[in-house]
Amino acid sequence: MYSLSRYVGRYTSETPVVKHFWEVVRSSFSIEERSALLQFATGSRHPPVGGFAKLQGFNGGLHKFSIGPLHGARGEGAVGGESAEQRQSLPQAHSCICTIDIPEWATMEETEEKLRLAVTHGLRFDG
Repeated sequence: MYSLSRYVGRYTSETPVVKHFWEVVRSSFSIEERSALLQFATGSRHPPVGGFAKLQGFNGGLHKFSIGPLHGARGEGAVGGESAEQRQSLPQAHSCICTIDIPEWATMEETEEKLRLAVTHGLRFDG
């Protein structure tokens, strides 16, 4: 799944919060929670026929599953890390392009808590 994913902004596969994200998904999330996360990010609870490489967003186009930094209230990416307030934020999903924006949460526990809250309550902020 990692090679079928894309990282945007200052995030890479080596960014600590990205590592925490995948560890939570792989080790802590149930199958139901993984389905809810997929729905959160793409609008569909089921992987596409043909596998993750055929992921389709709400706009109908093929998109890699993407993880990027959460932007500030004025659409600005925080350089050198987010404010304490931004780090308390939940992730934002852009299901039309299969993207999740996440703050730089400090720990795996915090990452798990925030992801679980978002997918449990179906929060999405398409824009």
